[in-house]
Amino acid sequence: MKTLENAIYLRVSTKKQGASGLGLEAQRADVKARGYEGREFVEIESGRKDDREVLKEAIDFLRVSGGKLVVSKLDRLSRSVRMLFELREAMLVEGIEVVVLNLPNFDTLSVGIYAVMAQHEAELVSARTKDAMAQTKIRRGEWREGNWSEETRALALEARRKKASKNKERDQAKRQIASLL
Repeated sequence: MKTLENAIYLRVSTKKQGASGLGLEAQRADVKARGYEGREFVEIESGRKDDREVLKEAIDFLRVSGGKLVVSKLDRLSRSVRMLFELREAMLVEGIEVVVLNLPNFDTLSVGIYAVMAQHEAELVSARTKDAMAQTKIRRGEWREGNWSEETRALALEARRKKASKNKERDQAKRQIASLL
């Protein structure tokens, strides 16, 4: 017997975003503001990756519950044409219903159109990031590679020192070592 419980899918791309919780909270608030409830499925993974275990779990859950897959924005689902077309297939063949809050008329036609646009946007983001890294390399010398300039090496060393000075475990270890000496 189906319970008609929804699957609320929340995703951020990086561990840093997941640790801050801000992106997840914004998505959660958007879903709640629209009156949707259900079981949450939280994933910290790039939208460009096709192998997304938590999203697959959510879809498997819906096969049993019969509810809807609810997501705040399409790019939270995926930026991969392949992944979105797999979702489209589940919508067509299995009747999985998907609610994308920022796209009120989301259906099997629009998923195809938006899938291509989402992947294109991901490619643009990647190109902009590579361009920014190249510009930084020109300004400061090598960046994230060997043979750093003296300025870049000094900046990196200072950043590591600041981070280390805020590390509580480091301070505790220093006290323990001092007491043993």
